[in-house]
Amino acid sequence: IQKMIMVAHHASGFIFHASVIVSGQGEIQELGNAIVDAMLENTVTTTKIFLKDKKAAAALAPLGKALGIVFEHKKRLQSIINARRCLDAATRGRGFMP
Repeated sequence: IQKMIMVAHHASGFIFHASVIVSGQGEIQELGNAIVDAMLENTVTTTKIFLKDKKAAAALAPLGKALGIVFEHKKRLQSIINARRCLDAATRGRGFMP
C-alpha cells in the first residue's frame, strides 16, 4: 500500500512537499525527512507543526526539540484535506486512497 506525505502551510494551504512512500517502511523517518526538506528548500520557519497522527507527533518530538518546533496532533488538517480533494479530482481517483 502506498501513502502520500504532504507538508502544507496551515493558513494558505500551500503545499511545500509531497511524496509517495510504501506503507510500513520507515513512515515516521520519511515524514521527518519531508518536514526538514520542506523547511530547507522553502526557507520556512515555524514554531509549531500539526500532524494528523498522534503517534507520529510523539515519535517526532526529539526532532522538534532539536529544531525548536512543537509537533502537535490535530484531528483535522483542512489544507491537507483540500489538497487531497484536488489531487483526487485531477486524477479521477486513480491510484490514490482517500
